[in-house]
Amino acid sequence: MILSGMSTMDQIRDNVATGYQSKLAVPCTACRYSCDGCPVKIDIPAWLNLYNERSLRKDKKRWEEAVKAQNGPDTCIGCGQCTSHCPQNIDVPGYMKKLAAGKY
Repeated sequence: MILSGMSTMDQIRDNVATGYQSKLAVPCTACRYSCDGCPVKIDIPAWLNLYNERSLRKDKKRWEEAVKAQNGPDTCIGCGQCTSHCPQNIDVPGYMKKLAAGKY
């Protein structure tokens, strides 16, 4: 396949990554800024990544393993400190509620 406008492998990788990002349900870049204020210490990027994986692949095995972890989405108290620190302004408490309820 020929793609115009790309002349290096780095440009191809960048375009593929951009295309993948556009298909994600949650545009989390895993910068971890949202984790700074979390009083229950949820690994927010890991859970949002899992949310994206579930919405794309429906991988039940990985989901079943993840929900056994401590500090999961069900421990979110909805304080919103994560959203105030997020450069993408992602509604993290909203996604934590969806994850805790098994909705994705």
